[in-house]
Amino acid sequence: RIREKDTVVVCGLDGPIVTQIRSLLTPQPMKEMRVKTPYLHHKEIKGAIGVKICANGIERALAGSNLVVCGEDDDVEELKEEVMKDLGGILKKVRKNEDGVYVQASTLGSLEALLEFLERPGEDRDGNPNPPIPVSGIGIGPVAKFDVMRCGVMLEREREWVKMCEKEYAATGEWVSGNPMNSIKEAYACILAFDVPVLPDAEKMAKDIGIPIYTAEIIYHLFDSFTKRVADVKAKKKEEARKKALWPCVFKIVDERCVFNKKDPYILGIDVLEGTLRLGTPVVIPDAKWTGDAKTQNPAGEVLEFGQVMSIEKDKKPIESATRLSGSVAIRIEQKRNMKEYTFGRHWTHESMFVTRLNRESIDLLKEHFRDDVPKEDWKLVVKIKKLLAIP
Repeated sequence: RIREKDTVVVCGLDGPIVTQIRSLLTPQPMKEMRVKTPYLHHKEIKGAIGVKICANGIERALAGSNLVVCGEDDDVEELKEEVMKDLGGILKKVRKNEDGVYVQASTLGSLEALLEFLERPGEDRDGNPNPPIPVSGIGIGPVAKFDVMRCGVMLEREREWVKMCEKEYAATGEWVSGNPMNSIKEAYACILAFDVPVLPDAEKMAKDIGIPIYTAEIIYHLFDSFTKRVADVKAKKKEEARKKALWPCVFKIVDERCVFNKKDPYILGIDVLEGTLRLGTPVVIPDAKWTGDAKTQNPAGEVLEFGQVMSIEKDKKPIESATRLSGSVAIRIEQKRNMKEYTFGRHWTHESMFVTRLNRESIDLLKEHFRDDVPKEDWKLVVKIKKLLAIP
């Protein structure tokens, strides 16, 4: 039996809930509990019967879990451990305060099934195992504003991490805590709702703060939705990376007659020896001799920051890039503000060798986003330039 003012212990999504019953309600005779009608109040209820319990702090109680009435001789701490056994295996799969999606399901059983699938999501069409999807939070029942707010923490944490990384890079010139361009943390800021509705106010809040909610009645459809989100985020990151990624290139001036303008902006006729020269490529002139072999290449003692390739022309027509097969092309190199201007004949000549100003960040971006786009020979060139410019 259960009475008003009894102390009960129930399993909650955020931990055990200990509260006192304020009222016990049952529907009118011959009426369903889901039908909105005046309820009957009871001082005491004997089983078996469906009853509504009003009490403080039970909003996060776990549907389908046990409710225990605390007697005079019962130990509350022991009852807490007892009721939380329903969630024991589930909570082990949740990575609180870490990166992961937010999962919502209709019942404890469906939540457990969804978490099991996300931990081992099967194989792709080629028979390769799909990577597990981390989970940072869980919920039971319709998606409410509270769930959106909890998922929003993941989005806010990702934004703070990006700001921190950018500050570190501005201060040290290195991505100490990671490069946001190579991260898909943004993809985890979403809600996977399995067989549950989304409340209107929750849907509006999610739209306002930029959190997508994927709903489905079949687990595989949720997985497909998340997989597409990851692909979209990667495509977005790739486009952002394209503006910063640098392709390796080595080129030289055709001859002395092809130095058309000896001051900024420099106009040169050049031949690409190795790699691909693209618009926007920063180039330098190292003082070490270029051997074309990583084993015998010596690091440069001094590197002249020459400028950035702003235009490439072939037969007086602009082109986006040039390779060894393109033949001789004309390029314009411009210097940024406060860059030192180098004198032709003193600092550089028509025999100088020009190379892409690669750095650790640009190499990592190539590896992460353009690994399949860079030819094998160009990867070998990256190794040569790394040794020439002493890139770690």
